[in-house]
Amino acid sequence: MQNNKNGGRVRLKDIQNMLAKDFNIHYQNINGVHYLLNKIRVKLDKC
Repeated sequence: MQNNKNGGRVRLKDIQNMLAKDFNIHYQNINGVHYLLNKIRVKLDKC
């Protein structure tokens, strides 16, 4: 993912796309990605 970014924040949509492309894990919506990140205790900033 860092190859495509120069810096800044990673959006949930970016993570959803990476999971689908690199790991063949498909979430129907962003809420599933958000739940996954909370479950594995990834700190999310509120925008």
